[in-house]
Amino acid sequence: MAVVSALAVSAGVAATAPAWGVAYSPSTNGCYIEFWTAAWNAQCSSATKAGKYQAHVDYNNQPDYTGPWVTRARNWSGCFDSGEAWFNVQGANTYVSYTAS
Repeated sequence: MAVVSALAVSAGVAATAPAWGVAYSPSTNGCYIEFWTAAWNAQCSSATKAGKYQAHVDYNNQPDYTGPWVTRARNWSGCFDSGEAWFNVQGANTYVSYTAS
């Protein structure tokens, strides 16, 4: 089971955050959500497009989180939003939105 989960995470597909490690949402222009059981960070490894980015995080047993739009330059790297869930983060609807500035 661990091998299958690790392969799914490396392919950018994660149904739920594993209790033993980190998972990642699909990438949007180099920006993604990194999440654990109940904590997450929205970040860019290197944004391939300038524009506005927004985190959407699917929480279990509480309202989902939709963050503020933040403007980032092309090639920007770093964390732009983060938070914690009461129970856990689900991977199915956790993603970063993008719109051109």
